[in-house]
Amino acid sequence: MFAGVLDLTPCEVADELFGGLLSAGPDRLEAAGRAGVPQVVSLGALDMIKFGPPETVPERYRGRHVRVHNPSITVVRTSEGEVAELGRVIAAKLRTATGPTALCLPLRGLSTLSTPPSYGNGSPSYDNESSPSPVPVQAAGTAPVPAVGAAAAGPYHEPETDAVLFSALREDLRGSAVEIHELDTHINSTAFGRAAADRLHALIEAQAAGGAMRATA
Repeated sequence: MFAGVLDLTPCEVADELFGGLLSAGPDRLEAAGRAGVPQVVSLGALDMIKFGPPETVPERYRGRHVRVHNPSITVVRTSEGEVAELGRVIAAKLRTATGPTALCLPLRGLSTLSTPPSYGNGSPSYDNESSPSPVPVQAAGTAPVPAVGAAAAGPYHEPETDAVLFSALREDLRGSAVEIHELDTHINSTAFGRAAADRLHALIEAQAAGGAMRATA
């Protein structure tokens, strides 16, 4: 029996829903919940659908934001409509959990391809969060202007699309027992990983303490 499950990258759900290559089947993200095991879940790589070589990408996706990851894997950026569906499906799965469940939302990006622009030294912003450089002042109505040497945003950095995913999850989990933790950081940051792991440890300890109390009652 597992003491707990830290499931930060349920990207197979996107492939299952939208015809991608790496589906894990319709029951993905349900086993820990059925077993009553404490779990902390996040949204890693839900900004993409994965296919094989470029020629295997279905015609309906050809006009989309397609990126060749390597000779064997091509990815397509999920749309607002697709992430809304992902949010609803994931919320429905988490609602059925019989054990303690927490969902961590990485508000600054879901994968390496959706890294936000950094300011100051040109490295990805999730590597600099302990001492971020200030954002340059900009005129109203204009796009942000990175500082000299700043890294460009990742090709799938679409905060407005990610916001649709977050909103769908908040809406469909309202009133449930699932905790939602919103973290103003990228999923690849050290801060995010520590926060998710710390929450899992807390859920495991709380469940163990509750079991011990029932055993001695």
